Amino acid sequence: MAEGSKTKTVSGTRDLGFTPGSYWNERLTRNFNLTGVGYQGLGIGFNRVTYHLRRIMFRSVVSRFGLAKVDRVIDIGSGTGFYCRLWLDAGAREVDGVDLAEVAVESLGRLFPHCRFHHLDIGRELPAMLKARFDAVSAFDVLFHIVDDRLWRNAISNLADLLRPGGYLLLSESFLHGAEMRIEHQVSRRLETIYETLQANRLEIVERRPMLVLMNYPVDSDSIILRTLWWAITFTAWRSEVFSWFWALLLYPLERILLLFVRESPTTEVLVARKVVS
Repeated sequence: MAEGSKTKTVSGTRDLGFTPGSYWNERLTRNFNLTGVGYQGLGIGFNRVTYHLRRIMFRSVVSRFGLAKVDRVIDIGSGTGFYCRLWLDAGAREVDGVDLAEVAVESLGRLFPHCRFHHLDIGRELPAMLKARFDAVSAFDVLFHIVDDRLWRNAISNLADLLRPGGYLLLSESFLHGAEMRIEHQVSRRLETIYETLQANRLEIVERRPMLVLMNYPVDSDSIILRTLWWAITFTAWRSEVFSWFWALLLYPLERILLLFVRESPTTEVLVARKVVS
């Protein structure tokens, strides 16, 4: 494997007036840390704790499905390399990464010199050399940032194309039971839409479970209590790092308990799918 090797496909795309390549380049140039890839405005304390919860969930899923020490893995939307590091720690032999932001690809090449990173848009055409090559594909907190529906469907198709038959897809989304919700740089789609698109690409749903319960916007709930809690968190945490840590440490024990028992989350969930063997 070439050290720090990279491929380039695009430097950015424009969807519905929103330019994701420029958006993520600017965002990660300002903050190449968990705040840059996490929830802006809530401080490093809150983001560190929520990413710790993501780490716990990742390790649980990888262990349960026997994905530790797989041969080849590719992480989509690698950002600062959080999940690349987790795959390496789990014992993956080869780890590739993909990101739309050039600053991310360049920085990751320096941080992980023995991994390959590709500067491309997962919603566009894939390089032939990547297809049907990987035992596992991860796409955490990525697909809801694809606001163009055509590119989103292309992205799902590309995720399937990256996998060898029998390979596993791990992704996190807000699987809405009600109407989808759209803002400039994010679309929370309906559970039925996501399931149908995955299945149309020969991806069999194996499991879906909460990744967070209280520590993200309750997009799939009309609960006044949850909405008020999230308003209180965001209203105070962005004003002070003290409040960022206060909310994080207050909610963390409760979040750990809820993740053991809750089967449906009002916010981010992780889904595992397996590519059907012909």
